[in-house]
Amino acid sequence: MNREKVLETIKKYDMLTAGDSVAAGVSGGADSMALLTFLCEIKELIGLKEIVACHFNHGLRGEESDRDERAAREYANKLKIPFISENGDMLKRELPRGESTESFARTLRYDFLFRAAEKYGAKIATAHNMNDVAETVIFNLTRGAGVKGACGIPPARDNIIRPFVETSREEIEEYCAEKAIPYVTDSSNLTDDYSRNIIRHKVLPVLLSLNENAVENISRFSRQAIDTERIVESRIVQIRHEAKTEGGYSANTIVKLKNEEKSLFFKSLISEVRQPTSELVELACGLSNGQPTEIQLTKNAYLTNQNGVIHIHEKSSFKNTEFCEKLHLGENAYLNGGRVLAEKFEIKSEQAENFSSGLLNNSLDCDKIVGNLFLRNRREGDVFCGKRRGNTKTLKKLFNEKKIPAAERPLIPIVCDEEGIVWLYGEGSCERTAVSSKTKCFININYFQGEL
Repeated sequence: MNREKVLETIKKYDMLTAGDSVAAGVSGGADSMALLTFLCEIKELIGLKEIVACHFNHGLRGEESDRDERAAREYANKLKIPFISENGDMLKRELPRGESTESFARTLRYDFLFRAAEKYGAKIATAHNMNDVAETVIFNLTRGAGVKGACGIPPARDNIIRPFVETSREEIEEYCAEKAIPYVTDSSNLTDDYSRNIIRHKVLPVLLSLNENAVENISRFSRQAIDTERIVESRIVQIRHEAKTEGGYSANTIVKLKNEEKSLFFKSLISEVRQPTSELVELACGLSNGQPTEIQLTKNAYLTNQNGVIHIHEKSSFKNTEFCEKLHLGENAYLNGGRVLAEKFEIKSEQAENFSSGLLNNSLDCDKIVGNLFLRNRREGDVFCGKRRGNTKTLKKLFNEKKIPAAERPLIPIVCDEEGIVWLYGEGSCERTAVSSKTKCFININYFQGEL
C-alpha cells in the first residue's frame, strides 16, 4: 500500500488535522485492522491527539462474532490504544418494518460509532476502500439510482472520514502481509446471501476481465458524480430560495423552470419525508400547474398546491374542506385544479334513438333535473345510482371498489341537483337523470384537468 497515496487522500479531503482524535471502526477484518495500524503510524506525523478502536458486535454469528471482537480487542491492546465495544444482540431484536438485517445492522453500528465519537470528541474513521466504492455504485445503479447513487461512498462527510477510499482492497491486503497485521475473515462475506457479495464475487470479476482498471475507473466516475452532485445541490438551494414564499413555494415560479430543474426541485422536496421515486417526482411536477393539486406521499404527509403555494403538510388539506358552487350553463366552474363545463343541447328527432344506447353517459335529461345544478365534492353519506351500473351504492363503497386513494376522493368532482347526485366523474350520469329515447334536450357535463 502506498503510504503517500493515502496521506494525499487525507490531505485532499481535509480529513485530519493536528489535535484531532479518531474513533476507528474496527470489525477485526483486514481493512479495518489495516486502518487502525495506519492511523497509529501517522499519529505523530499529523499530530493526532488520540486513537480509539471501536468494535460493534452484531451478535449474528454466535461464536464467530465473539471471535471477531476478541481479535479486535487483542490487536488494540498490542497497539496500546483504548478499545471499546458494544453487543447489538441482533438475534434478539425485532427488525423494524421494511428494513433488512443488513441495513438495520448498519444503523446500530453507526449509532454506536456516533456515541463513541461524541464521548471522545473524535472523528469517525471507517475502512471503506476503492472496491467498496465500486460495489456501492454498481449496487445503486442496478436499483435505479441517479447521480446521487452514482456518488457511491463519499471520502468525507460530516464527522466521518474514509482514508482508504482511493486505495484498492488488493493494496490493503498486501499492506497486511507486509506488516504482519492479524485479521479474521467474516464467513458471511464468503457467501452470496447478500446483494453486495454477489457483486463482489460475480459482477466485479467479470468487469475486471474486461478492463483490469475497472475498479479504479468506477471509483473515478464516483468522484466525478460527487462533484456534479455538489453543483446540482447548489442549484436546488438557489431554486428553493427564489421560489420561497409565505407558507411554501410559489407554483408560478416553479412552473417556469426547465423540466430538469422542476424535477430536481420536487425530488428535493419529497426527499424530506420519503424516498423520491421517479414516478412520484413525475407526478409531482404537475402540481406547479394544478394537475393534480395534491399528492399523498406517506400515510400522513401530502404535497399540495393550494392557492398557488406548494408545500408539504400532514393530512389532506381537502379532506375536511367542503366545496359547493352553482353551475351556470356554458360557463366554467372550478374544483381543485380542474374545471367542469355544462352545456345544453337540443335533440333532433332523427337522433333520439341513439341516446337510449348509452352513447351520452355524461349527459343529463333537462326535464328530469330538479331545480339548480351544483358542482361540489363528496359528503359523508353520499349515494349514487349510475346509469351504467344500475344499482345504488354509497360513494365510500364505490371508491373502495375502484381503489381510489383516500387523498384523491375529496378532489373528485360531483354534480348534483336539489334531490341528489346526478353526475359523478368517472361514472357519468345517474339513472334518474339519464337521457332516453324520449329526451328532448340534455345537458352534457365535461371535466378538464387543469384550470384552462
